[in-house]
Amino acid sequence: MVVALPDLLELAVVARTADPNAAAVTAAVALLEEHLPAAVVVEQVGFGEYGETEDVRVRVVAYAEATPAQEALLNRLCAKLEALPTATAYEHIGLRRLPAADWTEAWKQHHPPQQVGRFLIAPTWTQPEPREGDVLIRLDPGLAFGTGAHPSTRLALLLLERHLRPGARVLDVGTGSGILAIAALKLGAATALATDIDPTAVGIAAANAALNDVAAAFQADVGSVPATGVFDLILANILAETLAELLLEEGLAERLAPGGVLILAGIIAPQRHLVDEALAVRRLAVVDAACEGDWWALAARQERVEQG
Repeated sequence: MVVALPDLLELAVVARTADPNAAAVTAAVALLEEHLPAAVVVEQVGFGEYGETEDVRVRVVAYAEATPAQEALLNRLCAKLEALPTATAYEHIGLRRLPAADWTEAWKQHHPPQQVGRFLIAPTWTQPEPREGDVLIRLDPGLAFGTGAHPSTRLALLLLERHLRPGARVLDVGTGSGILAIAALKLGAATALATDIDPTAVGIAAANAALNDVAAAFQADVGSVPATGVFDLILANILAETLAELLLEEGLAERLAPGGVLILAGIIAPQRHLVDEALAVRRLAVVDAACEGDWWALAARQERVEQG
């Protein structure tokens, strides 16, 4: 399957520092990742021909599909960046459009193979060298979320590895590139239903399933929480506010089979309470958690009802 790639919007912030951990850099990253968690890159630029560092700067870049809605979002983010207390440390804040032909090669540079637990996630343009016991996932992410580069994807994969049981029926809501559903099938799940509201992501996920020889057990649909069916393992790697909506308004908990596990990721620390409160309403108890920096992933089961 060939998926046509769209133009991109690039929001770039250049800080007057060579330190990627400087306050101006971390403030820009935090703001952009809150709205574009899968699409933020931090890089050092300005090295001289012989490695001179006098003009080195840190560049924070965020990417989004070139739609009117995303352009409006990125323009709002530019204004928010200009209003940050660290704004005086930025020598450039700008937005530009990148035709697909220009960005596809640059995009690849930021997606080397990633080792996450047993999983070795290798974009199709790389030559991975799996170790004994590695579970290899070949991936062409396109613009879809999920490459192993973002903490939320890594955390979801780690919890998936801990809690998947062979033969499980899996649901992956907001599948993006399909990486989580594909990983589940690679570990022995019987079936995986992957949904996403973005038709482009659904096409990419289906293509990645074929690339990994799991297409026969993989179903990709445009949408969100299915209206019917129960699943032994449910995955959702989105954002905290959306996860709460899925639990409280879209019936995500009702799709969990008795004894099943729900894995939620994409939760930034200041918003974790939204997910914890929604889980409590649906009588789901957190049984496992993983964190990286400010990002959390949670595994939950139905609370046990004590017999009187």
